[in-house]
Amino acid sequence: MKSIKNWLTNIYLLYGVILFLLLLNIGCGFLIFKKQTVKNVETEDILAVEEIEQEEEPQQEKNILHVDIKGYVKNPGVYEVEEGARINDVIRLAGGLKKDGTTENINLSKKIIDEAMIVISSKADLKKATSCPTEATSKQNSTVENNETSFGVDTPSVTEVAPTTSPQNTKISLNTATKEELMTLSGIGEKTAEKIIEYRTNEKFVTIEDIKKVSGIGDALFEKIKDFITI
Repeated sequence: MKSIKNWLTNIYLLYGVILFLLLLNIGCGFLIFKKQTVKNVETEDILAVEEIEQEEEPQQEKNILHVDIKGYVKNPGVYEVEEGARINDVIRLAGGLKKDGTTENINLSKKIIDEAMIVISSKADLKKATSCPTEATSKQNSTVENNETSFGVDTPSVTEVAPTTSPQNTKISLNTATKEELMTLSGIGEKTAEKIIEYRTNEKFVTIEDIKKVSGIGDALFEKIKDFITI
């Protein structure tokens, strides 16, 4: 009788241990599941926040530039392009070249700047310019007029053509010249001429190098005009 009682006690004890292990296993599984669920929820929240931030982040707008294209293109005129556009892009906007137009003298990969002017030459003009550089330069002068920047015949004439008259007789006084006189200088357009006049209103030019203090005039432009200016 005692042995039966001991046997039953051992059975109950075994069942108790099994039940405890089973409950322990269920509890651990529940905790792991709950922890994983919380982790997934946190991850989803983070992704949702990042997505909202990306949606709310304003897209940076590109500057709009204006460029005037003339000459042997199908639709000459003033076009609006985004910052970073190149000469080739503007030619496409203008409908491409006319039958006799050529871009052999133009760097099509050059980036556009605001208020630029592109002059597309004909094959005959380019051939004539190659054989008669002086005449081509004179013709280029009449085309560029008062534009600050243009893209035209690169050789033998240049994009921004310097005055062809004698420097000794045509030097422009930085302190007294009118806006129109300043605009006859290579690379000096209306806006830059107004900046020069505004500068000298507050402070006179002491040396011709002082012109580099005017916004928009750097070493390259100064080298082009230094022989044609005085104080």
